[in-house]
Amino acid sequence: MSIEVKEGLETFCRMWKALAPTISGSDRAIAPALFYKRINCRIRGSEGFLLAITPEDASLRGGEDRWAHATIELDRDDWLRSMSGECNLRSISMAGRFACDMEQLKVVSVFGMILQSFALLNRG
Repeated sequence: MSIEVKEGLETFCRMWKALAPTISGSDRAIAPALFYKRINCRIRGSEGFLLAITPEDASLRGGEDRWAHATIELDRDDWLRSMSGECNLRSISMAGRFACDMEQLKVVSVFGMILQSFALLNRG
């Protein structure tokens, strides 16, 4: 079990909740791509978590949902790099370490952008 990945996703949930009024009222082309979405966040060779996002809330639980809108499977180190703000999910994909189909691409891209933004905000 990767405690760091779970903690990083929990931090995303706390930040989403805290910033929900700002996020929901902001750019209508970006944040709504995540509203009412479920994302399987899987650590390659290990466990997975289900991230559920609404305009007001984000929650995390163990396990996965076969009907999720997207599945992101990364090595532990890539998860940690994306949660630290070092890189975006798209750059990990461009490096050939993650792939998703076109239907999932928008959800994954927007989630990656917001995940990286939250990490950079946490750096201060």
